[in-house]
Amino acid sequence: MPTKRFFILLSSILLQLNIEAQISGLTVFDFNGNEYESVVLNNGQEWLTSNLRASTFNDGTPLEFVTDNEEWSTTPNPSYCFYQNNSSTSQPFGNLYNFFVASSDKNICPTGWRIPTELDWTIFTNELGGLGLAGGKLKFEGVEFWSSPNTDATNEIRFDALPNGCRYDGGFFNNLNYYSFLWTSSELDTTYAWFRSLKYDNGTVIRNFSKKQSGYGIRCMRDVTSGINELDTESIYVYPNPTNALIKFHLPIAEANEFKYSLFDNSGRLLEQGNLKNQTIDLTDYQSGNYFIRINDLKKKYIFNIHKLN
Repeated sequence: MPTKRFFILLSSILLQLNIEAQISGLTVFDFNGNEYESVVLNNGQEWLTSNLRASTFNDGTPLEFVTDNEEWSTTPNPSYCFYQNNSSTSQPFGNLYNFFVASSDKNICPTGWRIPTELDWTIFTNELGGLGLAGGKLKFEGVEFWSSPNTDATNEIRFDALPNGCRYDGGFFNNLNYYSFLWTSSELDTTYAWFRSLKYDNGTVIRNFSKKQSGYGIRCMRDVTSGINELDTESIYVYPNPTNALIKFHLPIAEANEFKYSLFDNSGRLLEQGNLKNQTIDLTDYQSGNYFIRINDLKKKYIFNIHKLN
């Protein structure tokens, strides 16, 4: 039995919470097989890092694909389109959806995920310093996608917001490369619903409402728990820590094959992932410094702070 000095202490695990939103999440798929990455915030929210490209609810019900302007402006049905009806814009900008998709009883997001509410967005932007500061932290850097000057863009939390433009309620398209538009699932009244927007020439998040026939992007999110507060160090722990090379895991033997791990550097960059069948990770080829290891079982996640010696 390893001595207590090798146990991960809860206080060291909590060091992870000082990283605002640097830990990469899981790879997920929508009903149509499109692949998405995610990022986990320390407030318990996990967000996809690209706009939705699904054309089917996750129960298999297809959306209406609408190209005609008049039909777009009058349909009461959940519908989507591509910007300027050009399918090449779906990757990387995502599809454009009317609000009837966002408000449907059916779910367009991957199973277990949802379209954020007005409150979810408020919590999200508050976590990033409020509407006035959050936009720059969300926008993809540079001018490959955003028009110059792409003010204050740092993409600090790897949200990768892109200027997907919009389709007006009358059916016309506008603002590709200039604005990002994303629906909430919250309506204002029978005519209007809430959305969030980012702009090329400032670093704010714009909170506004629009007619439900408007075509905007969708980002999915979910609530997660780190498992830290529920961590049972008598059944799950890692040792030795600090380490020169091998990290060993003490896991419930009967469940060892169910555990997956992801290794991140101190900036949150994913270095490797796999299963813990052998209950070890070899850090020999990595430089000295701090690392984070996230372990997922079928129920929750555990995050460990590891120090690699020379």
